[in-house]
Amino acid sequence: MYEEKRKYINEYKKSKGCEVCGYNKCASALDFHHDNGEKEFNISQCSNLEKIKIEIMKCAVLCKNCHAELTEKSPDWRINKTKKGEYIGGVVALGYKTKNKKLIIDEEKAEIIRMIFKMKRYKRMGLREIARELNKLNIPTSKDKGEWYGTTVKYILENPLYKGNKFKRGALVLI
Repeated sequence: MYEEKRKYINEYKKSKGCEVCGYNKCASALDFHHDNGEKEFNISQCSNLEKIKIEIMKCAVLCKNCHAELTEKSPDWRINKTKKGEYIGGVVALGYKTKNKKLIIDEEKAEIIRMIFKMKRYKRMGLREIARELNKLNIPTSKDKGEWYGTTVKYILENPLYKGNKFKRGALVLI
């Protein structure tokens, strides 16, 4: 399966080439770029070829040079986007979704986050205990794999996003 996935991705990259300069000689020199904040997962970490095909349709293919120039063209680009209230990319956290380049609360999935905080605060449950309860209730994770772990619960409880703050590369940004 891995080889099939790798072959498909490499052929796709080379067939598209860099959307800026047209380079298409070496697939490993080409990257996928999510520009619209709709990233659901890292393509390299997914084994389902059909999901990969859907995800790469959301991406531009860029050579490493053009990708670096685009993402690092200005040290202020992240700050400027966040000041405008735009989501600056990455995997969207559980309980959130993007709409018109903005990060907004997904009320249905946000209830899962609220449940976790309530179990910790009011029921005084431990991390693994919360994970076991979520698995017992068949509550899906952000990746819809359905398998919760204490470390996942800890990440949620300590994530500043769920406390009303957003950090990107160590800097506080307002959402």
